[in-house]
Amino acid sequence: MGIAIGELLPFVAGIAIAPTQIMAMVAVLLAANGRRNGGALGVGWLVALFGLSTILTFVVDAGETAAGGGSGGSVIGAWIKVVVGLAMLFFALRTWRRRPKAGEPVDEPAWMARLGELSFFRAFRLGVLLVAADPLNLVMCAGVASLIGSAGLGAGQTLIVLLVFTVLGSVTIVGPILYFLARGEAMEPALAGIRGWLTANQTAVSVTVLVLLGFVLLGSGIEVLSA
Repeated sequence: MGIAIGELLPFVAGIAIAPTQIMAMVAVLLAANGRRNGGALGVGWLVALFGLSTILTFVVDAGETAAGGGSGGSVIGAWIKVVVGLAMLFFALRTWRRRPKAGEPVDEPAWMARLGELSFFRAFRLGVLLVAADPLNLVMCAGVASLIGSAGLGAGQTLIVLLVFTVLGSVTIVGPILYFLARGEAMEPALAGIRGWLTANQTAVSVTVLVLLGFVLLGSGIEVLSA
């Protein structure tokens, strides 16, 4: 199980280090009712991340059972890594091509201005959508499901791995929310600084993370396939 958890790390990073979702979380905390809505967003995020990865794990497990399992599991896992790696490189290229032109001012997305008007339920729904509506998050969860399926883990071990993935993948969202609930206004200047920095540098951050993790997964998958 330790190997499976170790191999989760690229997928964890792909989930956790995404500027758009971090900016949304910061905007919710800095708005009115930040404590209430921040907590709702965090719960929605956790429910969606654990639920999506669990559902995909059951789907992959059912597929491998129907196929008879066997040594093909590692090959399937390797191909998933290759596909996920290529998908991340594609997202990196698309993000780079959509970057602001030189000298063009970088503004926050228009939808972020509306986050201050959220109700508790809508904040919860936002947390769910930040996971479920992002194609890259879907790809990351599918990769985790494939790793679990190819590792041949039991039900208890699978649950542990899914919980570890959910907790680690939520550090950059739920972690600041919990700290804000404890510190409140004392954290607002730091959050405002993070918001401004991510607004100005989100393209560079996104592309760097996607390229690095894409090549890590692509290389890992190719290594298995060429063995």
